[in-house]
Amino acid sequence: MARPGTVINVLDTTPPRSAPVGVDAWFITGFFEKGPTAAQQVRGMTELEEIYGLRQGANPVAYDSAEAFFREGGSHMYVSRVVGPAPVKASTANMLDGSAVASIKVVAKTAGAWGNLLNAEVIAGGTGTERIIIITHDTYGELERTLSGDKAGLIAQSAGLKNADIVSAGAGTLPAVVAPVSMTAGADDFTNATEVQWTAALDLLTSDLGPGQVSAPGRTTSQAHTALLAHAERCNRIALLDVAQGADKAALRAAATATRVPSGGVSRYGAMFAPWAIIPGVAPNTLRTIPYSAIEAGMMARTLNPNQAVAGVNGRSRFAVALVPVGTAPLTDQDREDLNYDGVSIARIMYDGVRTYGYRSLADRSQYAQWVQLTGVRLFMEIKAKCEQVLERHVFAQMDGRGFEFSSLNGDLKGEIAPYWNPMDALYGATSEEAFHVDTGSAVNTPESIANGQLKARVSLRVSPFAEEVILDLVNQRITEAL
Repeated sequence: MARPGTVINVLDTTPPRSAPVGVDAWFITGFFEKGPTAAQQVRGMTELEEIYGLRQGANPVAYDSAEAFFREGGSHMYVSRVVGPAPVKASTANMLDGSAVASIKVVAKTAGAWGNLLNAEVIAGGTGTERIIIITHDTYGELERTLSGDKAGLIAQSAGLKNADIVSAGAGTLPAVVAPVSMTAGADDFTNATEVQWTAALDLLTSDLGPGQVSAPGRTTSQAHTALLAHAERCNRIALLDVAQGADKAALRAAATATRVPSGGVSRYGAMFAPWAIIPGVAPNTLRTIPYSAIEAGMMARTLNPNQAVAGVNGRSRFAVALVPVGTAPLTDQDREDLNYDGVSIARIMYDGVRTYGYRSLADRSQYAQWVQLTGVRLFMEIKAKCEQVLERHVFAQMDGRGFEFSSLNGDLKGEIAPYWNPMDALYGATSEEAFHVDTGSAVNTPESIANGQLKARVSLRVSPFAEEVILDLVNQRITEAL
């Protein structure tokens, strides 16, 4: 029998974590200076630069978008780096031992031209049978070094280095002392990247990483939009689609319409924001432009209620200072209404700065009217992720004849959903019964489904809409008439 009191267990291994269920993460693919091609979580610009390098002048969009995301309030993102079909890791020539036999070679950790700025030096170690490898950078000097070791020991230490690996280059023994040797031949092959490489990078952002928003910042082709929407549907995410910088009203409407042509409902997993945003530059008194998806993703990340429209007063940018014009003429109210109708959410300069002033999904309103407001799409994304965790707890549970397991599942689902009604107000109804319903009864769990080993539940939700248009009747009453 357990005694009253507290117990602290010290474990030797980290227990497995549940899959993420929050919808604040941003998943992106893009060109970066360096880094792994496997998807990796990043929690700030310091970590981003350590893993993926510094801003590239020729390919800055992904880096600049990541910075905007964190500046807007985002706390974590998953990055999948895109490279061309033939990337190359920079490396030194073979380093020889005392008998001029190839001993080791030093290779950059990841592919890219960044590795061509690295150098490797071999110095004497603690004894005559040991060496130390020093990795330096043309601009920043020494980056790291190994401990003293023999050939096998140096190779084994590669796992602890951040910038380079030490590999065997032949039968040679201990490498000879040598002055810094440049690494060469590193290449990203960015210019040859096609939809094949972009889609492969997107596929690495697997569904087990959880829900959230997904983008390929700066990618505006119909193929890119199609791939992002398919990914969002498959992985329970929302695709934030970008449009060409400076695109006019007609081009924006055409891009939005194109997402719905082959979709069959998939377009409801996407949203399109325009125009591009202008943010402070790297150097003082300069500016940069980025796709608005980065701004919106950051603002979504700082909004706790997924059913809260990240627009208007809740869509005020902290980082954007201006907007790239839409076409050559200012948008009229009718233009904005037309774009909003087509699912293009427009940002505006209002009062205290840049604000998102639309929050529509790309759903075809003629067939999927209940999915037009982006709030409902994001709310369902989060609730789906949470319900999936509830269901997982009931896998392999006994379905007894008295209905205890069905009642248990019903209660677990209600407990997960109830906070969205009260206190969050994301579900619409004066009572919880009006706002949502969980059914695990005989209409859902039939004798046939039970016999097939299936435990079922059906959840119905009434999502609270947002006020897209606020109307005031202002009356000038004559003084001789009662108010």
